[in-house]
Amino acid sequence: MTHPRSFMTLFFFIFTIASNGFGQTANDLLQKAVALIAEDKIDEAIESLNRSIALDPSISRAYSHLGFCLIDKQVSTKTIDCFEKAIKLDQKDFLPHFYLGTYYMMQLEKYDSALNHFLQSIDLYPVFDVSYLYSGICSLNLNKDDDAMKYIIKGLTLIQNKQSSYKGLFYFYKGLIELQSGRFDSAENDLKNSMKMIGDPKVYLLLGSLSDIQGDHSESIAYNAIILKNDMELLKSYNTKTNIGAVVFKTDRINQSNQLVVLGAAYHRIGDMDKALNRLNRALRIVENNSFALTERAYLYLHCGNLEASINDLNKSMEICPSKSKNYLLKSAAEITINPKDAPELAKNFVKLRSWKDPDSTIATIIGSLGAIKAGDKTTSTSLIDEAIKHSKKNVWPYPLLKYLRGEFDENLLNKSARTPDQKSDAQAVIGLIAVARGRKDKASEHFHWLLKQGNPRSLYFDIAMNELRKIEGRKSVDDAVAQYCSKLYKSYMNTKK
Repeated sequence: MTHPRSFMTLFFFIFTIASNGFGQTANDLLQKAVALIAEDKIDEAIESLNRSIALDPSISRAYSHLGFCLIDKQVSTKTIDCFEKAIKLDQKDFLPHFYLGTYYMMQLEKYDSALNHFLQSIDLYPVFDVSYLYSGICSLNLNKDDDAMKYIIKGLTLIQNKQSSYKGLFYFYKGLIELQSGRFDSAENDLKNSMKMIGDPKVYLLLGSLSDIQGDHSESIAYNAIILKNDMELLKSYNTKTNIGAVVFKTDRINQSNQLVVLGAAYHRIGDMDKALNRLNRALRIVENNSFALTERAYLYLHCGNLEASINDLNKSMEICPSKSKNYLLKSAAEITINPKDAPELAKNFVKLRSWKDPDSTIATIIGSLGAIKAGDKTTSTSLIDEAIKHSKKNVWPYPLLKYLRGEFDENLLNKSARTPDQKSDAQAVIGLIAVARGRKDKASEHFHWLLKQGNPRSLYFDIAMNELRKIEGRKSVDDAVAQYCSKLYKSYMNTKK
């Protein structure tokens, strides 16, 4: 999941909320520190806060602000200690809970711990809408979509009749939840509401993904092109000597790293893989443990056939954030070619995290089943498909793929059931992958080459098929063919929208 904007720039006004009664001299130093933080003079602010604490060590807010400053110093233990000290001194103050939750969420990606503090913040100060927003984001990252929607709706209710810079973010995450639940019309409405309120590139990225799901790839290209208009402007902000960026706070680095990830994802989706990799590498140079960047780079590597690098990035991302479900889906797709017996368990983990409400659970199950078939494990394949059929709508794609994998549809019936170009692409890919599992490489190549003329390169089935074709015919020739096909296809999409 992506992070919201840097809380360093968005939440400074909180310092003035529900302030304590301080001793005069200590309070003067505290207020001086607040002013220094606003001017980005962090070292001076820390000095002032330490002096304030020395004069009166009972001031809760002094520790809250000191913890806030220490985030810049990247000293995790001291930062957390300050917030916990603030909580101990004033158990009725919501602010240290909010800051500590934000720290756990943005810096450490520890969403369970973060959510716990946000909920305590809500109990203490139930009218602060951002606590609901962040509770929703944490719940979303923990794959608790129903809880996430509850918090988002509550926050929206609080600000519905107010001017708030966060309203667009609420609609963004509400749209994301709707999208992941297959409620595409509601998702589109929420995302377009968000688009009107904020200029965050993630909104356009998500609208592009929705367009892809709906089969309108030209529209997707148009949304991603909007993102890329800001590319050079962002790059110009970098310190060219370090390639890290002229930034002050680590939270700013996270924000800037995530912006680069969005740019990389957009370049990936318009077929410029070199620029996509460049932006993703830059993102990871800024924040090396950015799981968002690692997952997106792994997806790019998967598409380009660099499977070992893809799996390596996915393993790192899973270690940082075990609840990130997309990692399991992508890794199952990569392992089919390298180690197919691992694909089924990865698919099961995805479904366990996301539940059957997420349409991608069926895709994950099909990929896991293909891995089991290739590994010669018919029992596991049948079990996976049977379970998916229980949770699928009959006569709605990809139900025909499930029937084909269970042996109830032959190739002709499957092809007749595929009505849209994207469905036809999925069918050809799956037929080819079954041929690979049965050792019929010539037949597989025939279907895979069909994909290089009419296939959908946005599909994971396409990526898996091309990785199998690389094994059959050699990497160089397939890499060239994929690049040529994607370039031609994406240019046609762009021309459609001109």
